[in-house]
Amino acid sequence: MVNFKVDIKIKSIGIATFHWAHNYGAVLQAYGLSSFLNNKLKVDTSIIDFFTSRQEKVNRLFPKFVVDKNILKKIIIYFFVLFYFSKLNKRRLKFKLFSKKYLKLTKRFRSYDQIESNVPSFDCVISGSDQVFNYRILSDQEQRFYFLKPFSSENTRKVAYAPSFGSAEIPDSIISKICTYLKDFDFLSSREKQGSLFLEKELAVSVPTVLDPVFLLDAKDWIAIEKSVDRVKGPFVLCYALNGRRFLGEMAARVKEITGLQIVLMTSRVLTGVKSDVAIYDAGPQEFIWLMNNASFIVSDSFHGMVFSTIFEKDFFVQIATPQGAERIESYLGMLSLEARLVSKIEQINDDNLSVDFSISKSVIADLRMDSVDYLKKAIS
Repeated sequence: MVNFKVDIKIKSIGIATFHWAHNYGAVLQAYGLSSFLNNKLKVDTSIIDFFTSRQEKVNRLFPKFVVDKNILKKIIIYFFVLFYFSKLNKRRLKFKLFSKKYLKLTKRFRSYDQIESNVPSFDCVISGSDQVFNYRILSDQEQRFYFLKPFSSENTRKVAYAPSFGSAEIPDSIISKICTYLKDFDFLSSREKQGSLFLEKELAVSVPTVLDPVFLLDAKDWIAIEKSVDRVKGPFVLCYALNGRRFLGEMAARVKEITGLQIVLMTSRVLTGVKSDVAIYDAGPQEFIWLMNNASFIVSDSFHGMVFSTIFEKDFFVQIATPQGAERIESYLGMLSLEARLVSKIEQINDDNLSVDFSISKSVIADLRMDSVDYLKKAIS
């Protein structure tokens, strides 16, 4: 898009992203982008601490209790949350400590009205990454914030870095609203190819597909902040269950059957259907990195579980557990010619396809990382 409405010397950058979520991918992508801008490009960067009461509820340990046809299941979940409460609460505290130590935040804004009446001053504001453009999971005030509505188009450069729409299907009624917001952006990009194609079609501009911010740092940068998990001894299959589906447990069990490796389960779900030798419910972001880096094999239903598998070049399989997660997983694997790592039937896992050949994907990632860095440099130059 590159409007250059004003000749701005970029000395300060604000980031609008999902830094608040107690989700490994959300927090680590926020760290990746802010750390890269602060430490690699040497631009003073802060994450805008927009954290509404609705978002706070997302992090609660106990699900909202509503009497309906699923009442029995909810009672069972409540019982298990109580049983694991100490570990789950420890996990929550680790996220808060990580944020305090590693994320440079502005003062907190609890609502859109608060930020609109006292807009923080930045030369440039970046929206991204994660699903910051996914209208399905955002309230109206959250949409306005992540589409950078509060910030002056005259005085602030607006940049989208690797946002995701979460899905390739967007209703016509939403498209016009999204495009109204995005016309004010000076630079647009997307994390998925479908997102780039959508923006190019609707706005008639060239929109590059760039890498998730975790790729802006290399493996040694991530290893520098990892924290070991003492309970894990010896080689292991890491089963990272984000959504906690039984089929993921069957995948891990099949890998164990072939390799003889123990299964280490990492999850915050109290009911996963995964049988494991070691279950970890209290891993923070730093323990997540250690487990990813030290696993002999990884199975996951998480986008960032898949991504870190490739960063550390681990043998892995991934499952699509929810329809809304399909597009971003398929897009990423297709980009790296790793479609064979996607499993939908247990018969796909056998002795012949356990090992991953990273020769092609490593080269592709290197090229895409260079393009992504060039995009960011151009956006803030």
